[in-house]
Amino acid sequence: MAMYSLRRSIFQFFVGLLALALCVNFVLVYRSTWSHTRAQVERQLHAGWQVFGNELDARRKAQTAMAVLITQDFGLRSEIATFSDQANVESLRVVLDNFRQRSSADLALATDAGGKVLAATDRHFAAGSLFSLPSPARSESQQDMLLVREGRLYHVFVTPIYAPAPNLVGWFVLGFAQNDETTRHLSELTGLQVSLVQKEGRQLQVLASSLGDSERRVLQGMVWPGRPAGNAVLSDDQLYYAAPLQGQGGGLEVVLQRSLSEAMQGYRPLFWQLALMAGVTLVLTVLGAFFIAGSVSRPLSELARYVRRVGSGDYAAAPPPPARGEVQELFAEFDTMRQAIAERESQIAYAAYHDPLTGLPNRLRFQQQLQEQIAANPGQVVAVLVLGLNHFKDINDTLGHHSGDMVLRQVALRLMAQQRPLDRVARFSGDAFAILLNGVERHEVLALSLHYKQILDESFLIENIAMTVNAAMGIGLYPEHAESPATLLQRAEIAMYVAKEKRLPCALYSHQQNRYSLLRLSLMSELRGAIDRNELVLHYQPKLDIREQRVSGVECLVRWQHPVHGLIFPDDFIPLAEQTGNIRYLTAWAIRTALTQCARWRQQGMELMMAVNISSVDLQDPTLIGNVTEALAASGIPAERLWLEVTESAVMHDIDKAVELLGGLRKLGVRLAIDDYGTGYSSMAQLKRLPVHEMKIDKSFVMGLTHSDDDAIIVRSTIELGHNMGLSLVAEGVESEEIFQLLARYGCDIAQGYWIARPLAVDAFEQWWWQRAESRIAQEGI
Repeated sequence: MAMYSLRRSIFQFFVGLLALALCVNFVLVYRSTWSHTRAQVERQLHAGWQVFGNELDARRKAQTAMAVLITQDFGLRSEIATFSDQANVESLRVVLDNFRQRSSADLALATDAGGKVLAATDRHFAAGSLFSLPSPARSESQQDMLLVREGRLYHVFVTPIYAPAPNLVGWFVLGFAQNDETTRHLSELTGLQVSLVQKEGRQLQVLASSLGDSERRVLQGMVWPGRPAGNAVLSDDQLYYAAPLQGQGGGLEVVLQRSLSEAMQGYRPLFWQLALMAGVTLVLTVLGAFFIAGSVSRPLSELARYVRRVGSGDYAAAPPPPARGEVQELFAEFDTMRQAIAERESQIAYAAYHDPLTGLPNRLRFQQQLQEQIAANPGQVVAVLVLGLNHFKDINDTLGHHSGDMVLRQVALRLMAQQRPLDRVARFSGDAFAILLNGVERHEVLALSLHYKQILDESFLIENIAMTVNAAMGIGLYPEHAESPATLLQRAEIAMYVAKEKRLPCALYSHQQNRYSLLRLSLMSELRGAIDRNELVLHYQPKLDIREQRVSGVECLVRWQHPVHGLIFPDDFIPLAEQTGNIRYLTAWAIRTALTQCARWRQQGMELMMAVNISSVDLQDPTLIGNVTEALAASGIPAERLWLEVTESAVMHDIDKAVELLGGLRKLGVRLAIDDYGTGYSSMAQLKRLPVHEMKIDKSFVMGLTHSDDDAIIVRSTIELGHNMGLSLVAEGVESEEIFQLLARYGCDIAQGYWIARPLAVDAFEQWWWQRAESRIAQEGI
């Protein structure tokens, strides 16, 4: 019984002591983390206030310049100088509204020299009322101020108007509403919640805020505590920082806030790891405590038995063996566990900052290196190169992802072999690599870019196949193009995409490229609505039967008649439609529209085949066959009058699924064609599987017929191959009569190109058709 109590006491002591230590450790870690997080958030609030001030100064400079420029307008000065009560209020208001719109302002008004409002674009500033000018304005200098009118906050710029100087005839006031949109923009810049408030005693009136309705009501109902200037205030998990707007009265303040619990979210994995480690440690300690308690009590038990045996008269009993060093083994096990945990953490840290395929630093580490370089050499030119491989997806699709990975590893090895001592190389993702050029002058950047791009000059040997890999490179410069690492990387990537689209070896970022990318984003969001708003139209390009010299059909080409950007061609929005998944709606619309137009032309005596293009995304759409069936039934057009054209590369994207879907379309009676033949990676074995009727030779070969023997051989052999497979042949890109005659000599069936006709709108095509028909009738009559 005594031995049992000793064992239990030892066990409870070790387990209780460890549990207490773990709890204390956890509390200390949590308090330390909480204090560190609060300090970080306070620093972020102070930094956010500086960002807010910089943003306000930037707006003040830009909008002040705009206000000064407007006051130089002769028409405005003339209107104010000749103002006569109500006679020209409306005329002046129209002028003011014009300037308001041009400057993207929310308010424009004019006063006489004493501040009496002559006219305003906002009903809250009635003509004849007195506009309170700031005291510096009365000294006839341009000033700005914040103004609250009926719960709305304006940033107004008051500018004197002379006709001529120094004859002051009035004041021009340009106002910009500081509303929720303004605070949301500031919130995106700072990563904080931003509110513009008016302080009345210890109560706050929220004028504009990035907060939601419930959070806004909480802020509105707060009793704001007194605190030293520049200090943060903690209330209900929210850390607030309020600062008066510089140079402004009326109790106007900006309130920045962030939730501490939200900031602590990043530490949750750490707490889970600590809890897991504590649990593991506790379990091991329980086992160890049992073992230690037993090892301590066992010799005592054996000793007790020995004493009892001696007491019973057994003098021959051997003494108990000495205790063993089990505690040392336990310490060794703990040390082993420590080493294993350290090794795993090292592996996790390495994986967090490196690309597992190439071993290069990843995007996160590269951005840190860029930040370090900028911080170490402020103002010095730093160049970021983003290199993207062209058509890398085709390598994956054709040879497999294993071969694609081999290409990426070889590119990484070549980049590291060419790397200068101060430069840094990284892999972002997919086929994109980044290079940080340190210690360079601006005029050296292009030469260094070509220095790195030359690694692609030598072909790559992949699976015993020698292949040439091309790339496009985008260049971004600090501080010329951006001052923050994230923005600089983004703009270098934009330049790389521009280089890819324009098929350039490299491109230097420009602000026009950024506007172009914004236009693409705008078109991407508007495309689905464009279909519903009937902004899309079809143009029709004739397909001429070479032997019979008659138009057998048309290819239907979609155009977007955008209300703002005008006529947009498919190369600018079809890729966007494929990216967003809207291509299936566009394809369904094109088929319906083409068949409806075909029915109208049949009524007019125009018998034409209608060819519509479909994309690789459509070949994955199980609803395509049903959509075609419904469109044919609605129009009453026989299925054989509809041709669907799909590019060779689109079919090769998933050959098995493409064959299945094309077979279903063929069963409907729809005619099928392979478009742009010769530009993909298909083999004869794959091509003969396709249930198609027609093959279209890519225009890049046709246009070179008259000056390239190689192109002539390719075109002639393609025609022979297609005829042997039972297919009709269409030649795109017929730009001259000489090309047309060569195609006729080679036995080509159909010709299509600018020499015959460009793609035409409905009315223009009908006019072209009837003129050609009349001309043909006249020739036959002769």
